[in-house]
Amino acid sequence: MKRIIILLGILCVSFAQTPQVLLLDDYLELALNNHPLVEKSQAEYMAQLNANDMAKGINDWNLFMSSSYTKGYSMQGTTMYSGDTEILVAQAGLSSLLADTGTRLNLTSEATRMKAIPGFNGGTSTIYNANLNISIVQPLLKNAFGQMDRYPLQLAKFGNELASIKYSEDLENFYKTLIDDYLSWQLAYITMVITKEQYNKAKDQVSFVEKQYKRGASEKLELVQANQSLKSKSVQFLSAKQGLENKGLVIASRIGDAKNKDATSLLPQNNIQLGVDGRVADSVNYLQTRSKLAKLLKIQEKMQKETLLYQENKSKPSAELFLSKTVGSAENTKEDMANNLGSQSPFSIGLQIETPLQNTAANKEEQAARERLTKIQKENENIMKDSVDGLLTIYQNIKSLDEMIRENEELVNLSIEFAALEEKKFKQGRSSLYFLINAQDKLLGTKMHLASLKSSKMLLINKLSSLLDTYQKTPLLMSIINKGAK
Repeated sequence: MKRIIILLGILCVSFAQTPQVLLLDDYLELALNNHPLVEKSQAEYMAQLNANDMAKGINDWNLFMSSSYTKGYSMQGTTMYSGDTEILVAQAGLSSLLADTGTRLNLTSEATRMKAIPGFNGGTSTIYNANLNISIVQPLLKNAFGQMDRYPLQLAKFGNELASIKYSEDLENFYKTLIDDYLSWQLAYITMVITKEQYNKAKDQVSFVEKQYKRGASEKLELVQANQSLKSKSVQFLSAKQGLENKGLVIASRIGDAKNKDATSLLPQNNIQLGVDGRVADSVNYLQTRSKLAKLLKIQEKMQKETLLYQENKSKPSAELFLSKTVGSAENTKEDMANNLGSQSPFSIGLQIETPLQNTAANKEEQAARERLTKIQKENENIMKDSVDGLLTIYQNIKSLDEMIRENEELVNLSIEFAALEEKKFKQGRSSLYFLINAQDKLLGTKMHLASLKSSKMLLINKLSSLLDTYQKTPLLMSIINKGAK
């Protein structure tokens, strides 16, 4: 936090005084700590985790309670209750599903008071009844050991993994975008410097030719050519300057200073070295086995395998083993009921089997899930193949750019020497201004092309680093990701 405050202080001073160089690392730290997209990704990630974790409610205990009071004439079966009969019933219970085994548990208690109940001898009596019932149901075939019950929990687990990958990928993509913007800003600055240098040379040439023209050593045509070249260089310089200002506004916006700061008060870092880590074979192996892309594809396949397992279970017959035990008593007084609690303790155990004679819907769903799994597997193979091809293409393009940069650097040196010789010849009166301007234009073109090649290489390396999750391992991005994951 102290570092951010210091950086902001430096920026405030720089905007008020001379242009200040904004280093790439400082720019990234400021942008990541101030940009709303970072907080948006964090909030989106946490919201998805909370949504997925709702599936854990399958293991929650459920409580129910009820009571009823009945008075007056009624008839149940062959028993007729008089108008004085009163029946008071209170019930409470707990139920739960153990998703790890598929076991259903029910615990129920009931207390009843029945007053003025008709007896066999024609009289009436009051009965107090209390029962505690425990029942267990265990599926054996369909949903054996909770395979179907765990399905939403497994999907939630995979969903959390996907959310984590998406969160880190969103931040890494933003990190890459920030660097892309910075590289574009740097290229715009280099372009402005090159065109400004040529513009200043063009002004010196006009001044020199004017002196020559006044002495009669140059013709009117050369003076017009010099002014024409100056205007051309002026337009190029103004265009480059405007481009730099536009890119500067983007950078200022990234660090939260676009509204109240001058975009020209900051300058980019002159030299940026983004390296290519590892051999091509190592990069391909990482992409195929340990990258975010590989993890994402594996999770998608696992999710569909879990769905297939769920559909296979649905097509099986239902077989449930149940056990029920009741502890209770029924007496004429509350005291007797309490003393004899447990005197009535029936239990039951059994097996219930149910299966449709034709399970067409479940079988077809299972077949469809199996085909979707094959589809996902083949799609993933194709995605990985295309990604590896793209990775190899990037490496090849970087290699080609290195060769072009070396050749272009030699061309720039030759163009500088050639332009210097042409300028010397012109000032000695052995060549016309046309050839000098042409040499300077070629020098300008080669310098611009060299800068563009170097920037293209950096952009490719930036793309490669993102593809190989390199930025995700940087201390700055790791701290942002961990902060949002807490």
